[in-house]
Amino acid sequence: MKKYILFLMSWLLSTSAIAQLKLPALIADSMVLQRNTKISLWGWDKPNIKLLITPSWGNKSYTITTNKDGEWLVSVPTGEAGGPYRIDFNDGQTTTINNILLGDVWLCSGQSNMVMPLKGYDKGQNVLHSDSIIAAASNYPNIRVFDVAKKIAVTPASDVKGSWITANPQSAPQFSAVAYTFATQLADSLHIPIGVITSCWGSTAVQSWMGATVLNEFKEITLCTRLDTMKVPANNPEELTSGLFNGMIKPLTPYQLKGFLWYQGESNKDAALYAKLLPAMIENWRKEWANARLPFYYVQITPWSYTDRNTAFLREAQLNAHIPHSAMVVTLDAGQEHRIHPADKLLIGNRLAALVLGQTYKFNNMETDYPVMQHTSFRGQTAIVVFKNAYKGLHLNSPTGFELAGSDGVFHPAQATVKGKNQVIVSCVQVKAGVALRYAFKNWTEASLYNSAGLPASSFRTDQFTQ
Repeated sequence: MKKYILFLMSWLLSTSAIAQLKLPALIADSMVLQRNTKISLWGWDKPNIKLLITPSWGNKSYTITTNKDGEWLVSVPTGEAGGPYRIDFNDGQTTTINNILLGDVWLCSGQSNMVMPLKGYDKGQNVLHSDSIIAAASNYPNIRVFDVAKKIAVTPASDVKGSWITANPQSAPQFSAVAYTFATQLADSLHIPIGVITSCWGSTAVQSWMGATVLNEFKEITLCTRLDTMKVPANNPEELTSGLFNGMIKPLTPYQLKGFLWYQGESNKDAALYAKLLPAMIENWRKEWANARLPFYYVQITPWSYTDRNTAFLREAQLNAHIPHSAMVVTLDAGQEHRIHPADKLLIGNRLAALVLGQTYKFNNMETDYPVMQHTSFRGQTAIVVFKNAYKGLHLNSPTGFELAGSDGVFHPAQATVKGKNQVIVSCVQVKAGVALRYAFKNWTEASLYNSAGLPASSFRTDQFTQ
């Protein structure tokens, strides 16, 4: 009996020492943590116990006591880029996270054009240059990608599913082509580790990525619209609109970021409403990360032969968003007439990287702004258009792409020529007295106007006609 009691006491002591620690999926082997800031580490354990956290950088340990529900969160300073490091978590037994890098972390979200992997989609929807990009992935062991598993939640979730994957030729085919090519350009320019969190889902509308409290302010969003635009099943159609925010964005918010990339818009048909929703979503996310200045860069949708609407109006909504600490990549020259998923994702990733390097990282001599119409004046059959961001000058690949209209609102093809450094002269013999000008304002169109940096002008118009 005495031996039995001793055995039982020994067993009880050993089981009480078993770690109860649970970490979120993001805090795992091979993760990239944001450098030179205070990061959050969080998780769950038994209620009201002390947890000792020891990073291998900084020569300091941190003690935190879990709350009555077993939750805990601690703030830990990070230093310069580098690694690999480790973190030990001790609640009686030690759990160790290994192969940690300090660098910059970007959250990449949106719909199918952000999802599109380097290996491409089925039915011949390839990614240009993917073979060489994949083969070169062995050169980027300090790029790590965390792909958030798809999840709809009617209330905010506490965690996601996914794991940190190191870039190599075997893993790269699954990576988002835009996010990964962006990361390679940053790695080449900054010489630091880059972490990419991809949280995206094809055929989703912007409102599915927004919190319910924010969406309640938009009376235009009816239940029917929510069901039509989400295009995914849910048991509770009332929290549906915010389903991806709840399941795939909210659980990420304690994780410190350098900024956001966004590529979405094709699933939103109401351009006027989108013009309100996109800034509201950006403000929503920045509040969730408690940083009103967190950079947000987004991709304008490309031309494509839609049949149910003129998406130039949506491109216009994106063009005119004017969101602080934000900028847009123009992709008017990347579209393909019969493909909603343009193949040249390298072009888009490179333009995003150039924009970020110039605006967030303050690289000198980065010409990252596309030509923007400043003002237009009309003289009979001619319109004189003045642009900013011409840099060393404008050029036209073709004299076409512009249209003029008189007071009847009927637009006619016009001819364009460049004058001086930053002017375009547009004329049309069919219009006696021009009052309105449009450029590339169609579903399917090709870019013709560029600045000296090789960046295309966005489609634009001077009128307020509805068609």
